[in-house]
Amino acid sequence: MESTSYLGEIAILDESDLVSLVWITRMANLNELRQRFESKPRCRIVSPDVFVKMMVSHSTFVRADEPNANFLGLIDEQTGNRIFVKGEEMERIRDVSLQLN
Repeated sequence: MESTSYLGEIAILDESDLVSLVWITRMANLNELRQRFESKPRCRIVSPDVFVKMMVSHSTFVRADEPNANFLGLIDEQTGNRIFVKGEEMERIRDVSLQLN
């Protein structure tokens, strides 16, 4: 099957083109959502190491994930400050640790 053919202004897309289009749209939406959180004054993006240290610390953090942005999050109940880590970065760390065990 031909990938894409043009008939005037109409493009006929096959399944792989549609999957690519959905992926590109999802990534654009994901980046836009992440930028919204990154621009908020009480939000901070951190590395997986910092996130884990904060999660197991004696601070008053509570989980506050943002699944639409694929962020794992913590919120400090006393200050309202939030920290986030990208979900895919945590998955990479998990995968590496599983391979080592």
